[in-house]
Amino acid sequence: MKLSAVFFTSLAVVNASVTVKLDSVHDEYRTLRNNNKKKNKNKKENEISGLPISSCSFSDGHTIETTGCNYDAIRAATGCSASDLRDKLNVSDNQTARAKISELCEEALSYIDEQDAYYGYDGFPFERVMAKGYIWDQNFFDGGTEYNSIEDDTSITDQGIRIQAIADNVARSRLIGFPDQKISNFNNCDKNAVMCCYVSKKRSDATDGTPTDNTDVCYHDMSQSQRSARVKNGYAYFGGDAEGEAYCEAFAWDDDVDGPYKGNTLFHVAMEKAFLQNSYTRSVPGAPMCGCIEQMPVVSSAKCTEAHPAQKFTVSADSEGSLYLKLQETDITFTDCGNFSDHYSQRFGTSISDYVVGTCPDIPPFFEELGYVQRDTNWIPIYGKGRFTYPRMGAAEARNLINDGLRIVKRRCTDCVDTHVNIFYKRVTPIPEDFDIMDLFLENWFEKEGNVFNVDFKLYTTLQDAKDDVDPWVYCNYNYDGVGFPRDCGPEKHVGGQWNSVNKGGRVDLLFSIEA
Repeated sequence: MKLSAVFFTSLAVVNASVTVKLDSVHDEYRTLRNNNKKKNKNKKENEISGLPISSCSFSDGHTIETTGCNYDAIRAATGCSASDLRDKLNVSDNQTARAKISELCEEALSYIDEQDAYYGYDGFPFERVMAKGYIWDQNFFDGGTEYNSIEDDTSITDQGIRIQAIADNVARSRLIGFPDQKISNFNNCDKNAVMCCYVSKKRSDATDGTPTDNTDVCYHDMSQSQRSARVKNGYAYFGGDAEGEAYCEAFAWDDDVDGPYKGNTLFHVAMEKAFLQNSYTRSVPGAPMCGCIEQMPVVSSAKCTEAHPAQKFTVSADSEGSLYLKLQETDITFTDCGNFSDHYSQRFGTSISDYVVGTCPDIPPFFEELGYVQRDTNWIPIYGKGRFTYPRMGAAEARNLINDGLRIVKRRCTDCVDTHVNIFYKRVTPIPEDFDIMDLFLENWFEKEGNVFNVDFKLYTTLQDAKDDVDPWVYCNYNYDGVGFPRDCGPEKHVGGQWNSVNKGGRVDLLFSIEA
């Protein structure tokens, strides 16, 4: 109880009164907009029709109510035409007016009107939420504190008092700072999106429970979250349903609308909902509990939350007559926006499918990079090197396989230039009995009887071209001791440095195989 008393003392400065309601603002806006539309059909193009007020109300002493702070929102809220706003701001063009409004909004939303003597904070940075310091917050979002793992419900009860007080008195009426400057999980959220994922739930009998299963965790690239994973590189792959039940929730923001309140949304999603209301714990192994979506595991789906801030600003003039904005009141509502992937694409006109994929792939994309390749049963490997290491097949066995129907040979080389990643060697004539085809491919690519370009064999870039005899390669050379296939052969001209060799270096990661 002592903790609670101290905490509420520290929050006594919070003004919890809220006079602006989002729904009423929207209802009034729609009514007045419809009335104005009827009156302003013939107005000039540079004037905004359908505004909630009929004159330009952007002068000293005016009050503005908006759902975002940017040029378009200010024009809609004040009734100012583009020329009116240029005059009010004392600028000559719309581009400068937009920049000026952005500057005024940023100053209004970043203005610090409080210093908390007890905790030593200016305003309400995120580390003030739990008041344990940013290192604790970092560990919490990494999934590394006792609150992320302990199953005893008393931890929720103890901390729930503070979290509930923040939810009631701060999260919906004040700007909570986003912790991107001090917590690495939230650095460089280029997609303007954050996701939290959980694989466990606290229960009253102090045992692991299971969260609502709303997603499949596909895989995680730990190089994207090195601090959380405690390793520099590595992957975690969750084939099938290996991760068990898992729950993910995400939110995104528009920098000019709900972006300033992304700290509030983070608190709502991670602490109010997940920790306090749902008792969710434990992060996906190797991944943060919450972070920029680029740092999080790739998942099939995620629940979506969206913040809707209704703001009241006053317009004031300084001693030189220049106008500035001051934020007076904020009323934030949080809504369920359904499937996060759908919401993101509808809101921003672009896909988030690199991170929320719909269906987990059977084979994650990094497998081949690591040399783990599912064997294609349509091809019989005869030699592999580097990441594709495979024992060398005998010359007679390889010759017999190729001659059985003049099968195509493929060389796959992942460290070659694009034109030489896949080369298809198609026999036109059978390989002679005394011909060592393996030595030809691997060590001594020579022109000799039985291996004459466009007489005994042809080369192609794709399997279909080889089958259809379309676009065969036009250049080939040979005859360098120790240098194997294809020396400097190319689709159109000499292409050097793409050959392989057993003893002289050459390409590193390659696999020869015969069509099955």
